Amino acid sequence: MISFAILSSAFVFCYAILSMLIVLAPRIGLVDHPGGRKPHRKQTPLVGGLAIAITLLFALVILRPAVALHMIVAVSILLVVGVADDLVEALTRDRKGQHSIRINDQWRICFVWRGDSAYKVEIVDYH
Repeated sequence: MISFAILSSAFVFCYAILSMLIVLAPRIGLVDHPGGRKPHRKQTPLVGGLAIAITLLFALVILRPAVALHMIVAVSILLVVGVADDLVEALTRDRKGQHSIRINDQWRICFVWRGDSAYKVEIVDYH
């Protein structure tokens, strides 16, 4: 059974990582911007899953080194897919059917995704 001390330590560690990532998120482009279907009024950090993954990986290495390698691979795959999902955005209005990856607050890479390839790829001033 997991002790209260271990759970408390994991919570504190995750909170500390999350606090650092919230500050870092705008600098590395891991923020969601308002508009379209999004109800928030200001940019929102997309780092909650990243903080949980870092905490899980840290706990696995400390508590269960024997199974850590398999879990590190599994969590890493989930982390990469999650970050990619946060960075790719479905567009609306005159660009409906397209997706974009935000380069910064002004520029995006816009494209149409069909099957397993991207088509009509362009860098657009989109703000």
